[in-house]
Amino acid sequence: MKMKWVSVALLMAVVGLTAGCRRLDERKVYRVARDYVEQQVGEGVEVSPMDKALFAVGKNAARVDIDYRRGGGSPVEGYMTVWCKRIRMRWAFERATDTRL
Repeated sequence: MKMKWVSVALLMAVVGLTAGCRRLDERKVYRVARDYVEQQVGEGVEVSPMDKALFAVGKNAARVDIDYRRGGGSPVEGYMTVWCKRIRMRWAFERATDTRL
């Protein structure tokens, strides 16, 4: 009976650590994508927060969809899909597509 509880605790620890790592990867990918969107759209852009972005994170590749909006003299609104790749434990920009509405 004691061995069963040890096995369950070990399984829960592994699942918890795996879920935690996925969330850290999402945060890092979001930062790379956000920086790229801000650079491309220009000054005064409002980027959707991390909880509103859509993620697909794998082992060595990731994709994030980010909504953005810029007001002012020439308003721009749309979303950008940014692909990233993992290089030596760091996420780096790979390519992006922009759909302006």
